[in-house]
Amino acid sequence: MKSVKMKKGFSLLAALCIMLLASCGASFNTIGIKMGNIINGSELTSQGNTDFYIEEDGIYKDGKKILDGDYSNINAVGEKIYFYDNAERKVCKSNSEGFKVERIGEIYTDKFVAHKDNIIASILVGSGSDDLEAPSNYNIVKMKVTDRKLTSQTPKVIVEGGKLVGSEGDRVFFIKEDEKKGYVLSSVFLDGEEESEIAAIDKDARVIVSNEKIYVLGTNDDEYSLYTMNIDGSDKDVKFEVGKNPDGTNAFNISGDDIYFETYKDEAGTITNNILKYNIEKEESEDLIIRDKRMDFKISVGAKDVYIKEKAHDDLDSVAKWIKLEDFLSEDKEK
Repeated sequence: MKSVKMKKGFSLLAALCIMLLASCGASFNTIGIKMGNIINGSELTSQGNTDFYIEEDGIYKDGKKILDGDYSNINAVGEKIYFYDNAERKVCKSNSEGFKVERIGEIYTDKFVAHKDNIIASILVGSGSDDLEAPSNYNIVKMKVTDRKLTSQTPKVIVEGGKLVGSEGDRVFFIKEDEKKGYVLSSVFLDGEEESEIAAIDKDARVIVSNEKIYVLGTNDDEYSLYTMNIDGSDKDVKFEVGKNPDGTNAFNISGDDIYFETYKDEAGTITNNILKYNIEKEESEDLIIRDKRMDFKISVGAKDVYIKEKAHDDLDSVAKWIKLEDFLSEDKEK
C-alpha cells in the first residue's frame, strides 16, 4: 500500500514538473529578434530576462562572453541562439551558453530571422536593377533549422524580388519595388501564401512592426518624419519631424510606449546630432544625447534595458561597444 502511495505521489510530482516546464516553455520567443533591433544591425536580442549581443570579438550573454569569433545576426528562439558566422558564411545555432555549436545552413546573407523552427533569410540573386541594394535583386527564402546543407537542399523561395524587413506574428514583412508606387512595404505568411501590399514608403525608410502597429522613420509628403500607421497601412499619423542624417540611416527603435530616434541638422556648418525619446501616449519628447558633430549611433532594446552604441563618424579606428542607456547617460552627465 505504501508503494502505491509513493507511486501516486511521484506521478503527481512529475505531472507538476511537466506543467511547470510547459508553462516556462510557453514564454520562449517564437521570433528570434525584434525588428527594431534588426535595423540597428541585428546585434542584440533577448530571451526571457537574458540579453545576448554581438561585439567585435564574439557573442556575449548578459556581459559574459560565450563565443569567440566574427558573428552577426543574433537570434534567440526556444533554448537556442542562432547567429551567422561571417568567416564561414554559415547560419549556426548553439545552446544558450554557447556550447554545442552546429552549422545548419550554408548561405550568403546579410539578414535573417529565426521564426519558430524556420530560418527566414534575404539572399542576393542579382537579377533586378543595377543598384545591388535594391529589393528587386533579392529573394526571401525559408529553411528548417534542422537543415544541414543548403548546397544539397534547395531552400524554399517565399518571396521573389523582395528584401527582408523582419517577422511579426505569423507574417514576414519585406520591401518590394513597384513601377508606379516605388518601394512598397508588404507581407506574406511563412508558407509564402497571401502576399499583400501594405503601403508605399520612402526608399530610405526604416520600418518597425510591433503589436499590430507600424512605425516608420522616413520621408512623408516631402518631409522626413516619424509616423505610425495601422497594420493594413491605414490611418497614417505623423508624430515628429526629424532631421535626416546624410546617409539616411538614423538610429531608431521602440520600447513600450517610448520611441528612440536620431535627428540630425547641419545649418551653415553648425551640426547638431541628437538622440531623442518620444512617448507616444503622452506625446512628449526629450533630448537624451546632444552632440555638436556627426556621430554614428545604434539603439537596441533588451529584456529590461535599452542599449546604445556611439562613435564619431570620422573615427575609423575605434570600435563602439554596447552600453546600457542608463549607464551611458549617467557617464555622459559626468563628462
